[in-house]
Amino acid sequence: MNHKGTRYPAVLKQVDIGEIKGYLKDRFGIPEDALSGYLFLESGQGIWMTTLEDCDMFVPMKRLEHVGMRLLSRVNTDIEPMTFALQIIGGLATRNVVDLDRELLSSLLYVGGISHGFDDLDEGYVIVRYGGLVLGCGLYKGRTLEARFPKGRTEALSVSGLY
Repeated sequence: MNHKGTRYPAVLKQVDIGEIKGYLKDRFGIPEDALSGYLFLESGQGIWMTTLEDCDMFVPMKRLEHVGMRLLSRVNTDIEPMTFALQIIGGLATRNVVDLDRELLSSLLYVGGISHGFDDLDEGYVIVRYGGLVLGCGLYKGRTLEARFPKGRTEALSVSGLY
């Protein structure tokens, strides 16, 4: 904070592209070339993905919080993928993807979590799909799947008639 108590956003800095590609490949099986041509920037706890070729003019700006789409968020010592980003690149995933039927999706949306053994999932963040469509991020821990969708996304799915 400055001397008047105004909080400035975190300054953008470039992120190691290998770390991002490695995480997405190891966790979800997303091929590294799926992220070719993108630049990754970090601001606070968020990692942003942009197609801008030259962000050098933005990086030193003190009032600019992000450029592009939020891809990941650092949560303590873990990395959480963002729902919107998964809707774009999650279709390429080959690991830690859960396909829900209508009943399980309904329970997940209304209760926020379901106890169900998904044998092919590793504990941690997973991609949630229904009917082949990526809905967003979930957290699988102790045989329980929790929805990690933004509140607005959950509400939209609940009233959409999708399921």
